[in-house]
Amino acid sequence: MTPRPGIAGCRRTLVFACVLGTLAGAVARAQPEAPGRASPIVVGAPSDSFPYSFVDRKGELTGFATELMRAVAAEMRVEVRFETRPSPDLTDMLRGGSVDALQLFSHTAEREAYADFSVPYLRLQGALFIASERRERFASFRDLRGGRLAVVGVGSTALAFVRDQGLGMDIEFAATPAAALRLVRDGRCDATFLSRLTALSVIREERLRGLEILGEPLTGYDVRHCFAVREGDADLLARLNEALALVHSSGRYDHIYQSWFVGIDAPMISRQQVVQWAAWVLGGFSLFACWALVRQRRMHRRLQHQAAEIAGQAEMLRALYENIPVGIVVFGRRFGATRLVAMNSHARSLPGLAASDGDLGRAIEELSWPAGWRALARAWTAAWPEPGAPIHAEQLVDGTRKVVLDTVRVALGAPAGGEARLCVVLEDITERKRTGEEVAQGRRLRAIGELVGGIAHEFNNLMSPLLLHASDLRTRRSDDAELRETMDVMIDATRRGADLTRRLLTFGRRDAGRTESIDVAAIAENCAALVRPTLDRRIHWEQDMPADLPRPRGSATDLQQVLLNLLINARDALQERLESTEADPHTWSPRLRVAARHHAGPTAPDIPHGPPGTCGWIELLVEDNGVGMDAATKERIFEPFFSTKEVGRGTGLGLATAWSMLNKAGGTIRVQSIRGAGATFNIWWPVVGDEAPRDGAHAGLDPAPGS
Repeated sequence: MTPRPGIAGCRRTLVFACVLGTLAGAVARAQPEAPGRASPIVVGAPSDSFPYSFVDRKGELTGFATELMRAVAAEMRVEVRFETRPSPDLTDMLRGGSVDALQLFSHTAEREAYADFSVPYLRLQGALFIASERRERFASFRDLRGGRLAVVGVGSTALAFVRDQGLGMDIEFAATPAAALRLVRDGRCDATFLSRLTALSVIREERLRGLEILGEPLTGYDVRHCFAVREGDADLLARLNEALALVHSSGRYDHIYQSWFVGIDAPMISRQQVVQWAAWVLGGFSLFACWALVRQRRMHRRLQHQAAEIAGQAEMLRALYENIPVGIVVFGRRFGATRLVAMNSHARSLPGLAASDGDLGRAIEELSWPAGWRALARAWTAAWPEPGAPIHAEQLVDGTRKVVLDTVRVALGAPAGGEARLCVVLEDITERKRTGEEVAQGRRLRAIGELVGGIAHEFNNLMSPLLLHASDLRTRRSDDAELRETMDVMIDATRRGADLTRRLLTFGRRDAGRTESIDVAAIAENCAALVRPTLDRRIHWEQDMPADLPRPRGSATDLQQVLLNLLINARDALQERLESTEADPHTWSPRLRVAARHHAGPTAPDIPHGPPGTCGWIELLVEDNGVGMDAATKERIFEPFFSTKEVGRGTGLGLATAWSMLNKAGGTIRVQSIRGAGATFNIWWPVVGDEAPRDGAHAGLDPAPGS
């Protein structure tokens, strides 16, 4: 018999709201008020989603979700204006910005692309409903393969269930749950996927007969009803979560739930079945009691001692298992089949490995893990270590980003069931490896800079008298054309040497240099004025510089040189691809983009902390779709004198100097590139003290992935 979700299940669903909502509210109150937020809040309310949101016979909007939203609005102390429309229309209104929030929207992965969801205020088990007259034909949901399924709403959990189970069913979309149930009752569809509570409520209200649940409710395919806001509206979402938590803790949520659902989700069994089951249970219990009484005296003392000892050990092991700062994953193998047995909380927090409880007990190929993690699990379980001989290794997981793991595999003793067990201990050392590599790179570049600076000083001392004497000789012997021509060559070569010396001194200098208030937009415009005339006409230039960027302090010359170097490199990469035979004008259009954005706060992506007093960051982005770089080239681009250009076209000091200047200013530079797909450089320049704008604007830049 399936347990009732009832009000107790809803309490468990909203436990997270009490914690997450309070925290989110505190964070929202700590942030400045989002501009443009006005009262009232416009909320989309379905007119056809009984019993959650619908228009009754009097023409009034009512339902569980409606009453809950009114209670939440009262807690938020804001006025709510309801836009009542059919459910499909409200989705388009949310995406188009006509409403601020939806009071009823089930949370699915597809809908995360255009909406943000609150914590679920109602989590219900999904179930399949069929006509009672077809009970003998459909013994389980697999018998529905190739049939016709009624589904309510595009992007619902039902579509994920059909896809995951490989049922290959034809889908007919229905406007409401009542319409979907009628399609099944009338024989036009074989089944419909609804939450059990929703279907039972509609069946009772509409007096639909001849319908029943196919088997048990479906594990892992819950319907999670939430409030939804437009994507990125974090302030409104935090306020809704906080108010929802307060409504739940005050008891008003329980009152609203009982007024709509108590008595609906009753067990669907007859009194005769209850009597029969009770008789069997009582009979079995009587036999068990007689047997237990015979053994009670002999085992009582021993059981008490063992129970206390086992309870203490179990509690200690449970605390260690859940709180140890490393991931623990246990696999089991029996009869050649390998399955996932257990995972602790730290393992679930690893990037990309947020496994659900539904994964436990599944074979490796059936796990909902990303492909990179499944491949790693197959490698772990392909050859098990000998008992007492753990295997230690560092491994790389290819997922949304590269994750480096320090793994230890240990074979465990087989339990009573005879299933062999393998414990894999995981530690994410990605940041440790990256930090170590950056420290080593920084030390190498600083050592080279000091050496280069010393050599450059001596070289500069040699170049200065050469330039002076050559210029003087050219002036005094101006009547000798042959000598003047020779002197011009010498002076030009000397000036080129002096320019190289200046670059070397810039790379190797230790002084902080002169600081000033930097107009980032003006510098970007100056660099654009220098580079644009040299661009091929086929290259499309894009520039996005907000007018309200803060003016950080530093060396404007340094920042201009850094940006100019990046723009020239991007131009050369595009030109190289234009001149290659691989460039297809029908499928590829050369593009160079320069943009900027202000980030408030002392930290930035991949930057744990900035200089003392940092209150924000200016991010400059230079992006091109030129030839790009392979991994080996990308590892060396900041090394002095390393260049991929032809001899005579580059000194190899541009990016090395840029790295040195940004490092001295307390900033950093990040690069992302794929051979044949272009390159993206992200410059992070710190904003210290009161240099940040008062309005905290964030205009202008879509951050590059992985930057």
